[in-house]
Amino acid sequence: MKKKLLALTIIMLLGLTVLSACGNENAKPEGSNGLSDEINTPIGGENDSKDQEELDVADNDKEDEKQKEQDPKGNEQGQSKKEFVLENNAFKIYETQLDEVEGRLIVRGLARVFEATIQYEFEDGHYLFDKGFVTASEGAPGWGEFEIVLGLENVVNYSGVGTVIIYEESAKDGSRLHELHIPVEIPKSNDKYAVENQSFRVYEPIIDENNNLVVKGLARVFEGTIQYEFEDGHYLFDKGFVTASEGAPGWGEFEIVLDLDDVSNYYGTGTVILYEESAKDGSRLHEIHITVKFGK
Repeated sequence: MKKKLLALTIIMLLGLTVLSACGNENAKPEGSNGLSDEINTPIGGENDSKDQEELDVADNDKEDEKQKEQDPKGNEQGQSKKEFVLENNAFKIYETQLDEVEGRLIVRGLARVFEATIQYEFEDGHYLFDKGFVTASEGAPGWGEFEIVLGLENVVNYSGVGTVIIYEESAKDGSRLHELHIPVEIPKSNDKYAVENQSFRVYEPIIDENNNLVVKGLARVFEGTIQYEFEDGHYLFDKGFVTASEGAPGWGEFEIVLDLDDVSNYYGTGTVILYEESAKDGSRLHEIHITVKFGK
């Protein structure tokens, strides 16, 4: 009986020993460098991660440079000073553009002025062709974009250099602040007019089938009233007035029809004189002479 108990005890101890050995084989400590770890670890390790970070930084730098090149708002955001032809503390001006098809000058730039209000004048030292104001997209202290479009219909009988003057008007006393002069080229006036000045543009006169001398053109005069005379240096054949389709400051169309029957006995050269009558003292303003031929 004792032998049987001893044998059973030995068998139980051997079984426990085998089970303990199997448990130790299956258990792996944390952080093991086994096969599964090798599979999950990317090839290249830390070096590849650093390379990817450097590529990402380079891509971001390129994107920043691209945005700077496309940004129109001044040197603070990447624009070169060379893109501005003139500038001061309040204005940065791009090169002036001439639109010959539409007959206009375009002045663009950036402004840093109170309430974004920009005053301007367009003149040539003798005549003031245009004046007014425009509003920039942003007021001071920021830089706002602006555009001034100047029609050339008021610029007549002239070819040369004019000036666009821009400035900020003082809210305190109305004085000019940060005034900037922009020289611009003024193209030649249209050759389709026989004669012209700052108030009249006259086409070549014609004689119609009814023996009438017809004078047509455009006028920019007070209340659209045009005074005229028809003479040959000795005799005054006709005089009167007509009304243009529009008064100053706009250009209105007009037509003067002069009967030549009364001058049929004369042959030679006559003159049609146009002028505006001063509302102040009745004197002649902007007088222009149109030479015409008539007679037998």
